[in-house]
Amino acid sequence: MKESDIQLFVLLKQKITEQMQQTYPGINPSISQWKGQDIVDFQEELLHKVNAHISEKWFYNHIKSGTETLPRIDILNLLSQYAGYANWNDFRYQNADQPIPDNPNKAANRYFIYVPLLVIIVLGILFGLYKIMNTGEYKFQFYDADTREPVVNH
Repeated sequence: MKESDIQLFVLLKQKITEQMQQTYPGINPSISQWKGQDIVDFQEELLHKVNAHISEKWFYNHIKSGTETLPRIDILNLLSQYAGYANWNDFRYQNADQPIPDNPNKAANRYFIYVPLLVIIVLGILFGLYKIMNTGEYKFQFYDADTREPVVNH
């Protein structure tokens, strides 16, 4: 498949989310984060609006997995109909020149990688400096209480 079709499928998933938010305002705005009841609600919406059904397994395989392949054309057609278009070709035609928005989760995930990594590096540097500063050698000398002479180890 062409890269543009994959990008259009990502846009279609966003349009599906927008459509679902009209009925279920509290639903997660990222379709890849939908779980259990959200998926069931989507299945019911699909059945109600376009008289079609997709399985939960299909949803996990094509929507949540983020694979680089498009679903079958009949599924693309019914998803496009749910989003308010005549079919997949109509969706492609109306959105071919639309800029595809970036996934907002990618930026958020970056913080979950860089912030802990930065903390670990700073802690490592501080620990290293502590070890360098505290490597002093200590010598103890004992004195005889009666003669006041140093005790020599024989």
